[in-house]
Amino acid sequence: MASLWWYAKVVLQLGMIAYVVCTQSFYHFSVYGQALVAFGASNNIYHNVIFKKSCPCLSEPKTLVTKGGLLPWIRHPMYLGDIIIGLGFLLIAMDIVCGILFLGLCVTAVMQSRWEEYKLRQLFPQEYPQWQKNSKTILPFIFLYLVVVFSGFMS
Repeated sequence: MASLWWYAKVVLQLGMIAYVVCTQSFYHFSVYGQALVAFGASNNIYHNVIFKKSCPCLSEPKTLVTKGGLLPWIRHPMYLGDIIIGLGFLLIAMDIVCGILFLGLCVTAVMQSRWEEYKLRQLFPQEYPQWQKNSKTILPFIFLYLVVVFSGFMS
């Protein structure tokens, strides 16, 4: 099930990239969008290095990685990076199609994180609930932020 959400997320991200490139949708927020894409990608690369260093086989983790980068505060920093990348493409394109793709990306990231949390609670029944108490899933109040973003940029 987790791989289904991952594939959906990848397809949505590729769809956003293809849409921006094919329609040549570059607006005045393009520089900010490009900065967000670069920041989100850097975040993902950085946290991927942390995960690979701590647990070489991510599909079957032997230890719970809770230190380094944003991990003390956010349990799924790479999904946050995916959302930031999507927001960057939304700022670049500034239209309803990219907005719909971005919303789909956010939904798939949240669904994938829920599935992973379920699996991690099974693998680490002692450590994971404690980490959940002290950190947020992706971003506090993510849906409130999305409402603000969509109401401001789609009007």
